[in-house]
Amino acid sequence: MTIDQFDPDDTKAMRELVAALRIDAITPQIGKIRDEHSELIRMLGPLHPVRAASAFAGLLTQPDLQSNCLRLEVLVHLCVAECHGRRTPPASTVGQAFRAIGKGRCGRAEDPAEDVFVSNVMSERGNFRVLDGIWESGGFFLQRIVNMIERMPVEPPFHRFRASVYALLRLSDAVCDRARLYRNQRGNAQPVSAVPSKLLDRMPRIRGLVRFSGIQLQELGIDPAHLAPFIFDPDQHQGLRGETIAHTSLERRPLAWDDDELVVLLPTAIGAAIRRTFVERFGSGPNQPVCASELARDYGELFARTPLLGGQAGAPVRFMPSEHGWVASVAWEVDRGRHLHLLFFVDPLHGFEDGGLGGEFSAFSSLADPVDEAIEPVYRHARGSPDFRDGLTLLIGCGIGRNVSLWLNNTERDDWALETMSVRRSGALMVSNCQSSRSVLFSQSETLRPMPHPMSNVCPSRKSGEPRACR
Repeated sequence: MTIDQFDPDDTKAMRELVAALRIDAITPQIGKIRDEHSELIRMLGPLHPVRAASAFAGLLTQPDLQSNCLRLEVLVHLCVAECHGRRTPPASTVGQAFRAIGKGRCGRAEDPAEDVFVSNVMSERGNFRVLDGIWESGGFFLQRIVNMIERMPVEPPFHRFRASVYALLRLSDAVCDRARLYRNQRGNAQPVSAVPSKLLDRMPRIRGLVRFSGIQLQELGIDPAHLAPFIFDPDQHQGLRGETIAHTSLERRPLAWDDDELVVLLPTAIGAAIRRTFVERFGSGPNQPVCASELARDYGELFARTPLLGGQAGAPVRFMPSEHGWVASVAWEVDRGRHLHLLFFVDPLHGFEDGGLGGEFSAFSSLADPVDEAIEPVYRHARGSPDFRDGLTLLIGCGIGRNVSLWLNNTERDDWALETMSVRRSGALMVSNCQSSRSVLFSQSETLRPMPHPMSNVCPSRKSGEPRACR
């Protein structure tokens, strides 16, 4: 398709265009990176794939390089895919490779870090530290999955998977412990062009942060057999060239054996590996509606104990099934004449098998009319108030961390705005425990007055005209 042939009203074409732009600009393909760095590939050739990869894997545990996570993960992939020798790279080679890969699309795609470097995941077996890596709010979304895993039945298939997940979480926590990382730690907010010399001088130790002998695994209480679902098969290395960062087989299986040592090749992909594996095994096919309902249940329990916008805990956010997935709607008069409407929807996990966490739920038009029908009664109720001044609807996606693309109607409502936000980034959670949070949206108010309203779930969608995206 050429730009002259592109029809902006063709939602299928729009979906393909958005997917193509996102893949090329945000999640680069390994093969394209390989082609633009021929000299780097020649330099990597004589190196041992796992031993070379472990050098960059160790650097992924360093807070000073948090904002360089993308290039480090790409270097790990290139080592596994392109190295075929026996040498361990010296520190000079590590530094040279880091600088070289930053001169292409990887360097251009690096953004300042906005999240913590180390997340904390809570479970009935204790807390675990996890590196979020390239994933926005990765720890938050991983917590949703861990909560669902803990509610799974005790029968063997579920028990085995649960044992594998906890073994991997324990390994992640051990890596963080070795690197002396603490919960909610922040790293360098800005990308750097070169590996700091203080890190290059410690490369043998940094490489060892991600390597575990059988005895060390035993001391950690980890059975290597439990980690089998997350161990990469070296025979599949050439397939990496055709894969895209955010949905590679190495991210799905971030561990590998090097003789008798287990190596954590992508310590920053452990949370993503758990999320992806869980949905692939328990959230696809006939299990998909069940998984989506459990996800809605988890968000419902989360909001039930969250004092939204400084109010009391137990806000009436109740998810209900609809033709378009699980939805919830709640509204307040946050100040005299000023109204806030929160409209939540749960990612139904459609199309997850196509792109995993690197893909997206593309509700290009199917949610356009239902969103309008949910807003309209709230708007009419608020508009009927003699003190009405203005209002705002926040459309909030509740998912597992993949992108959500929406195509909403351009319905004009006087003095009423519509915005889309992520459940994690919106402030629905982050500022919810602060009394002054109400002023973020409107102005300070002494009370919150719940406003009753109906929630409609009628379907067919007409032509839509406004793209929105959230996670």
